[in-house]
Amino acid sequence: MDSAKKYKVVTNASKNKAPHSFDHVPSFVNYTILQLWRILPTATDQCSVNAQISLRSYPTHDAYNIYFIQNMNTTLAETTCTVVSLENARNAAAEERLLEENSKCRLLAIDDKRAHNESERVRHLPFSLLASRSERDSSGGDGIVNLIGNRVGDIIDLLVIGSEGNSYDYAEMVLTESNKVVVCQVNLLYHEPKDANISRFFEMVHNLTDDERYALMRADRDRYATKMQLFFVNHRDQYCLDRYLRMYTFD
Repeated sequence: MDSAKKYKVVTNASKNKAPHSFDHVPSFVNYTILQLWRILPTATDQCSVNAQISLRSYPTHDAYNIYFIQNMNTTLAETTCTVVSLENARNAAAEERLLEENSKCRLLAIDDKRAHNESERVRHLPFSLLASRSERDSSGGDGIVNLIGNRVGDIIDLLVIGSEGNSYDYAEMVLTESNKVVVCQVNLLYHEPKDANISRFFEMVHNLTDDERYALMRADRDRYATKMQLFFVNHRDQYCLDRYLRMYTFD
């Protein structure tokens, strides 16, 4: 596929405006992948620079950030928050800092490398075990989602996907397909797309935002500009709105 080919990407295809309107999220129409890769970080800044949300960033050793919007609802201040990381062991230090700042959060780290010390707040699940169990499940991708749900429940406050190679599959299985798990915030790591993955990258951004469930709020490149962290926020499910976006308006 010609890398200069242009695609249409609309990051907020607003049909029926939600109470928390994200009309300010920019639309990217007829951009090449190189243009989009360059402008996404700057273009999404306006989405997150707002005193009505508490957006925190946790730098990784590759100089891109993991993002998390902290609880904005005092009535839910004592409610546990659930963080799930998939193949993100190399960024364990950033995850530890996130847990230090957010005492109500607990972490399920899914990776074959054990990068955290287990505790009351931190649990480890070998990725190979998760993968083998899902392969035995006739529902395929649903098996992974159900296995995660069996461990943490039906709400994931923050999902961190650290695998560049599997990001597309994870995004499809966990975020765009119908399942029982509600994901409020997600960090997706991508390598600069080439060839066939160019169309997959555009389709992923479009699919995540087209049904008005997720808004692309931040994008952050690594020091070599070959990797990009995309941060999406669920602004449709009521729990996510009440806990993280209840004060987020642009009236």
